[in-house]
Amino acid sequence: MEQRLKELEERLARAEEQLATLSKRLTINPEDGVTVSGPFRVVDSQGKTMLDMDLGDTGPTLRVLNAAGDTALVLDIIPTGGSISICGANGKTVALLFADETGGDFVLYDTEGKLQASLP
Repeated sequence: MEQRLKELEERLARAEEQLATLSKRLTINPEDGVTVSGPFRVVDSQGKTMLDMDLGDTGPTLRVLNAAGDTALVLDIIPTGGSISICGANGKTVALLFADETGGDFVLYDTEGKLQASLP
């Protein structure tokens, strides 16, 4: 009986420690909703990453991954504004829309990364 009590106390201590760690990263407020401290990732029921958010040199970066785990979409902050990168099934960028000093730019690549078209 004492051994079982000791095991339960250890489990409770681990659960309290995990809850304390989680409460530092997750806040639920009825007025504001749920706040999650980054970086973070969203996984499916098998633990595969579907989305991740991290902080880069110029601001946050949000990546959405396909079923194979390759990057499908990236929303990024760059020094001149924002950037949206759309990737093909192989994870390589095929379309890029971004802000620069003169306005917006749009660039298209083939599946091997070779430039196909560019606009401003």
